[in-house]
Amino acid sequence: DPKAFYQGYFTDWTPIQSNLDVQRKLADDLISEVILADEAESKSKQELVSGDGHSSHLRKERLDELTQRLHSMLLAAQGLISGESAESLGVPQQNEWLGSVEEAVASFTRWVEAARRIPSLEKHFRVAWSTEACTVLPNDAGKENAARWATVIAWATVRALGELLSTSEPDAAGARLFDALRLREPIANALSRFGLTGEEHWRAAARIRAILANEAWLPGARRSAKSPYSWLHDPDVSWLINVHDYQGIRYFSKEMYGCLLWWTALPALLRIAELATPDPRKLHELELQIESRIDAAEAAGYQVAALFELGEGTAPQESSPVLGDEQVPVKNHES
Repeated sequence: DPKAFYQGYFTDWTPIQSNLDVQRKLADDLISEVILADEAESKSKQELVSGDGHSSHLRKERLDELTQRLHSMLLAAQGLISGESAESLGVPQQNEWLGSVEEAVASFTRWVEAARRIPSLEKHFRVAWSTEACTVLPNDAGKENAARWATVIAWATVRALGELLSTSEPDAAGARLFDALRLREPIANALSRFGLTGEEHWRAAARIRAILANEAWLPGARRSAKSPYSWLHDPDVSWLINVHDYQGIRYFSKEMYGCLLWWTALPALLRIAELATPDPRKLHELELQIESRIDAAEAAGYQVAALFELGEGTAPQESSPVLGDEQVPVKNHES
């Protein structure tokens, strides 16, 4: 009985011999336990992180509920990886999973708590956030914020799953599991419940994978001798910024590039938001890095090849990485 299998009533691998999709089981747990909420809950989820009009006690209760759901999902993941057929399903074998549920949940909680303070960071920037920034990052505007909060929580959830696999590279591990467990469609479908229409729920899911798969090139990341624009090779990134050919030249969209660039600043913003008092120097450094990449795109005429040429051969000419004293571990198209 497939329904019984998906509800967890089997402990052996008989259902696999019946060609039931085991990846879907974990994907369903991810959605039902953490991300997906019905329409009545979606406003509460926004208030969980924004805290508007609610006491800290109530916010703590809702965060505790969310972390309990995550805890259940991670335990379900452990159950899957302990099976003999994990490798045949494309899931890393048990001996590859080096993290702990408790540490992954703690990181998730820290990120969600920091995310609640992201809207307050805008006033510390020299220039008000652009329309592109407000389209993807939680902010005080309020309109459609539930979808932005849900996307942040979805990212934190997949990253926590990645941390269960690798404590040293949770982002890369999260991207690997995003693909192996075929999370794109269930995440996109869940996010559509928060008002994302058309292709926007697919774009939100693609942004989650893009930020996990390209940690080295995010604003605020450590310097690299490679081009800071090498992430443009990622199929998700190409789609998100609308790479297209015109008269034999590959261009990308200014506005869509801006949206993705601001979204990739999320980990750096979270590291800053973790501090009791935002560090003006780190905020200024991050703002300069974002501005420099926007200026580089304009200087390249929004041509992909020209943008690569601007970045190849030397380290990015940007300010120091936006890191704390101790770096918080932040680190194909169809899944």
